[in-house]
Amino acid sequence: MYKYSFILLTFILSVFCWEGARATHFVGGDITYKLDTIFPNGLKQYSVEILVVRDCHGQQIDAFTLDVNSSNCGTVDEIHWSFLPDATLVPELCPGEISHCELHNDNLAPRGFEQYIFTGTFTVPNSCGFITLAQVFEDRNSQITTIDHGVHGAPMLLETSFWSFFNNSSPTFNGPPVHYVCLNEPQTIDYGITDPDGDALEFSLIPCEDGSGVVQYLYDYSSIDPITTWNGFNINPNTGVITFEARPNPYPNPDPYDTDEREIGIARIQVIERRGGAVVGRTTRDIQIIVMDDCEVLIEDPVASLPNSSCDPANPSPQTIDLPVICAGQQYCFNLTFCDDDDHDIF
Repeated sequence: MYKYSFILLTFILSVFCWEGARATHFVGGDITYKLDTIFPNGLKQYSVEILVVRDCHGQQIDAFTLDVNSSNCGTVDEIHWSFLPDATLVPELCPGEISHCELHNDNLAPRGFEQYIFTGTFTVPNSCGFITLAQVFEDRNSQITTIDHGVHGAPMLLETSFWSFFNNSSPTFNGPPVHYVCLNEPQTIDYGITDPDGDALEFSLIPCEDGSGVVQYLYDYSSIDPITTWNGFNINPNTGVITFEARPNPYPNPDPYDTDEREIGIARIQVIERRGGAVVGRTTRDIQIIVMDDCEVLIEDPVASLPNSSCDPANPSPQTIDLPVICAGQQYCFNLTFCDDDDHDIF
C-alpha cells in the first residue's frame, strides 16, 4: 500500500479547500506537529505550531481556523485563533536601529519582519488515514519580483501531512524563513532540520502554492530557480542545505522598498519522511530571499565583543576582541585560545 503514497497525497490535496487567513505582506512560514498522547480508544492527540512571518508594511493577521482534514473521516478537528501571539522581529537589526515595525508612519525606516507562532492541539482517530493540515494566508508581500501577484494579490499556502496509523511527529526547522543575501557572494542556508523519530529525510524544492494551485512565476523563474544565480539554487537532498550565488538579474525591481533590493524571490522546501522505506509524512516551508545590490549597507561598525581567554596566570581575566556585524553567508575568521592547567594533556 505504501507505493501509492504520493499518488494519494496528490489526490487529497487537490480536493481539500481551506479558509484563508487575511492580512497582507506575508513572507514565509511552516506548519509542524508533535504526537503528545495515544489514548486506549485509538485517539491520538497532537500539538501543532504554525510559524508565519509577515512584512510590517501590511495589515495585521485576522482570526482564522485551521481544519484538520483526513482521507477516511473528512474534517476530524479544527483549531481557531482569535488573537495574535507576541511577535518577534526577524532578522535581528543592528543595535540602535528601529524598523518599520516600530515606526509605522516612516517609510524610510529599515524594512521590518514580524514572526508569529500560533500553537494549539488537535485529536485524530488512528483509522482516519491520511491527515492534512493546511492554511492559506492572504496575501504575500507585493515586493516579490519573481511572481505574478494578479489583481488581488498572491496568497501563500502552508501545509503538512502524515499517515494517522504511524506514531509520528514532523521534522522541525531552526531559524526564520527570510534571508538577506549579497550579490556575487556564495551563500549557504541551513535550517538544521531534524526529525524527532529518527526517520530518514528527503529534501527537494517544489513550486510555491496559493491554495488553488501553483503560483505564476515570471520570466525564467521557477521552483528550482527562484532567484537569478551563477551556479543554480541547489538543495542537498540528504541534508536540506541550500547553496547558491546570486548574480545581477536582467529584470530590475520595479517597486523596491529599499533601492538596494535588487531581487526578491520565494522558494518552497519539501521534506519527505520515510520509515523502513514507507512514506510517513510530508512537511513544507515557504521562504523568501532578498538579494541586495550593495551589501555594504548591511555592515555596520564593530559593536560586538567575544571573550578571548588569556593563558597568562598573572592575567586570568578574559580579554575581548571586537567583531563586526556581517552579512549572512560571509566568512569571518578569528582566533580562540584554549588553556589546560595540566601540561601533560594532549588536545
